[in-house]
Amino acid sequence: MVLVSQLSYGDPDGFGVYGVLQQSDDGLLICADCGLCFEHLGLHAAHVHDGAADYRVRHGLKRTRGLVADSVRVKQVQNGARISGSPAGQALAQAPGLLT
Repeated sequence: MVLVSQLSYGDPDGFGVYGVLQQSDDGLLICADCGLCFEHLGLHAAHVHDGAADYRVRHGLKRTRGLVADSVRVKQVQNGARISGSPAGQALAQAPGLLT
């Protein structure tokens, strides 16, 4: 196996490309370790490949890059907007010290 320090952006990296989160034709994320496809790659990495944080480091992905498919990300944004507009979301936003 090639050491992480020897890889550069765009180099072949297992079942993927170093620094790139590969996506299948049907919108699922391809695991660079095993080649399987997932909506929630972070959950897979956490359970099978030593954790999502290590997965990101090993494959040159930004720490801030979510490991979920675009379809899941859209649902998360929609749910967040719906919840933040609700009375409970408004109360949470106004609670001192919780969101700071």
